[in-house]
Amino acid sequence: ERSDAFAVGELDIYAGIAAQLGITLQNSKLYDRMKERDRLAALGQMAAGLAHEIRNPLGAIKGAAEFIAPLPDGTVPEDAGDFLHIIVDETKRLNRVVSQFLDYARPFRGDMEQLDINDVVRKLVVMFRPLVDEIFSARRGLPAPAALPAGTSDRGEPGGPDLQPETVPEIVPEIVLDLAPDLPRIRGDAEQLRQVFLNLAINAIQAMADEPSEPGAPRGRLTLSSGLRHGGRLGALTPHIEIRFTDTGPGIAPTAMKSLFIPFFTTKERGTGLGLPISQRIVENHGGFIEVRSRGGGGATFIVVLPVGE
Repeated sequence: ERSDAFAVGELDIYAGIAAQLGITLQNSKLYDRMKERDRLAALGQMAAGLAHEIRNPLGAIKGAAEFIAPLPDGTVPEDAGDFLHIIVDETKRLNRVVSQFLDYARPFRGDMEQLDINDVVRKLVVMFRPLVDEIFSARRGLPAPAALPAGTSDRGEPGGPDLQPETVPEIVPEIVLDLAPDLPRIRGDAEQLRQVFLNLAINAIQAMADEPSEPGAPRGRLTLSSGLRHGGRLGALTPHIEIRFTDTGPGIAPTAMKSLFIPFFTTKERGTGLGLPISQRIVENHGGFIEVRSRGGGGATFIVVLPVGE
């Protein structure tokens, strides 16, 4: 007498498992199609941004070249020099866009070594502090520190009897360091990480400079802090170092949050939209990631998270 290999109840169980496997397979294919759709959408947006960033300088160069074309009598217009400056400036801008795009696209070649991340941040601040006055004044349309009236310090503070304290208010944001001591070392390229930190610091200063302020209002503050994070993404238990850039600016609009790291997306009038994507690429090549938080009452925080090195 021949017996069945599987009981009826077992066959029902296997049929259920097969159905679940089929659903999982369909969901996996759907997820792959969604990923491909999102990738193509991001690629299309990046291509449109690149075309826009190249077309604008080319249009300005073409227009300036037409204005300096020789007149019928063979002479050159008297204001040709002004248009030559436009051609040079737009050529530099075009070169900057192409160079930044190549930086974003080229493979990572870092000089990896054991680093004290606090030391990298301190050296960044030493380099960055002299730029703050210039960046902030340029964004606000104010005179550069060197052009301030006699008797005034480079921070806008009265330095002589000719000026009253309220005449030249202190407008430049302060930079605050809050670095946790005795952090473990990371493995990375100091120069490339400094490029990331400098980009985030400049963005923060520019955001605070773009925010309208009332006379006598408190000046902005950029806080650079570091600390140890026990874990990374998806519940990983590997210890990480985090470096926070917290500003008191207007924050980030919810509509812009999801596009921050798409190449050529920018809210700046003359920005290329490549600073954050390049920064993200560098951090990811170090095994880390960047988090962004924007507070409802104003201000934003960019968090660079890096794994502790062996």
